[in-house]
This record gives sequence, C-alpha cells and structure tokens, in this order.
Amino acid sequence: MKKITITVTICVLPYFLLLSGCVLSLSFDRGAFDRAWAAWEAQGITSYTFEISQFRGGSPSPSFRITVMDGETTDVKSTCHTMNWWSDESRAAEYDRIRTTKGTIPAVFDWIESLYETFRNTNTSVKVTYNAEYHFPEYVSTSTISLEPIIGGDNFFRVRDFQSLQ
Repeated sequence: MKKITITVTICVLPYFLLLSGCVLSLSFDRGAFDRAWAAWEAQGITSYTFEISQFRGGSPSPSFRITVMDGETTDVKSTCHTMNWWSDESRAAEYDRIRTTKGTIPAVFDWIESLYETFRNTNTSVKVTYNAEYHFPEYVSTSTISLEPIIGGDNFFRVRDFQSLQ
C-alpha cells in the first residue's frame, strides 16, 4: 500500500503544481473587461489619436502614434528612431501588424480577448488596467508563472497620450 501512495504522490505532484499555475493565471478579470468595453462603446468615440508602446520578451519594441478617424486607422507613425535602421520590408510589416491588430481601441480590446483565450488555461497571467475617464485598456501585461527561469521574461503593452478628436 505504501508503494501505491508514494507512486500516487510522485505522479500527482507535477499535476498539482501545474494546476496551481493555472489557478494563479486567472488574474484576468473578465467582468471588468466587459464593463470597460461596454463603457468605451457607450461613449461613441470614433475619432482619436493615441500612442502605443510595447516591451516584448525583455526588450523594448518601437512605439507608434496612431490616428483613427470615423473608426478607421488612418495613420500609423513610429515614434522611435530605431525603426530607421529596419529594412523597408520589416518596417512595412510592423506597420501593417500594428494597423491590423492594435490600430483602434476596439482592436486593442479584441487583441486582449485573444490573449485571454490563448493563455486562460496555461500558467501565464493576463492583467489589464483601464483608463478611468475613457475606459480603454491603458496597460496590459502578461507574465508566466513558473518554477523555472524563463528566457525572454514578461511582456507589456501600454496605451498613452489618448486624445479624442470629437
């Protein structure tokens, strides 16, 4: 009987640790997310500018200034001089990626929802804070909960300098 108990303990312990990571990853507040999105939409703001910055895998990524008119992204400009060293193809691909995935505040909400769906049953947490006045996601971070050191570290995304054009 002791042999079974020891075997069960050894077999169950990794699953317990994995499940503990999943429980810790439930830091995403779906109710707050839904309330913020509804509050954003209720304002009816369709023309605005904002800046985004990202920090991915331990290194900063270029920041972008985005202009949205009537709900459509009309301009994306890098605010980081390091993009001048990028090839034309790389720069165009990054502008296109930003325009399609984070080029409007509703696109940012969609992107966060996809992060949540991707990471909700893993040991990665998704935390979001919202702007008190306009209710858009102001800060998003992902962090992997692990007993092992992780190469690349945590990631964050920030929306700042929002200005309504209406």
